[in-house]
Amino acid sequence: MKLPDPYDGKADLEAYDHWVFCVTNYAIVMRISDKTMIRVMADLVTGKAQAFYMDYVASWQEHWTLATMFLAIFDYCFPNDIIQ
Repeated sequence: MKLPDPYDGKADLEAYDHWVFCVTNYAIVMRISDKTMIRVMADLVTGKAQAFYMDYVASWQEHWTLATMFLAIFDYCFPNDIIQ
């Protein structure tokens, strides 16, 4: 199984949802812990999502789970009024 394609941080809900599904599925199938996937995540983001990862996750990887990181990337990359 290959690594999921990176998410670029564009506010495209379909692309974001697909990326979250693929990353989660990869972790489950490959039996990779959240802590390890958070480290792998550096290769699974580009653009705005990579900026978020480097600014908020990279130096504090042990404080993140996939669930909290997915939500935080969403909040960072999407406008506040996306879901009303």
